[in-house]
Amino acid sequence: MNICPMREQDRKAVLDMMRVFYRSPAVLTNGSEEIFQADVDHCIGEDPFLEGFVFREDDSIIGYAMIAKSFSTEFGKHCVWIEDLYLVPEKCNKGYGSQFLSYIHDRFPD
Repeated sequence: MNICPMREQDRKAVLDMMRVFYRSPAVLTNGSEEIFQADVDHCIGEDPFLEGFVFREDDSIIGYAMIAKSFSTEFGKHCVWIEDLYLVPEKCNKGYGSQFLSYIHDRFPD
């Protein structure tokens, strides 16, 4: 699996996955098309607080993730929140989620 920055050409695939993810029991709200579009806009734009990723295997997008960057007054340093982490069902339980967590840990070690 390759972890790549989210791009405009990934929009349709990511939006399709978001619709599935936000209807699942893993998420407490249903979201809306307006919110989904805005989230992707921020991920592919220059927003310093939100970053989006797609997971590619061969030429297919098999998942996506979004991270929000913030500051923790409790710890006195920057922090990263994983907002969304989704893989298509047939790719679950193959270690891809752990691979993404390692990627984030390597990128933001403290």
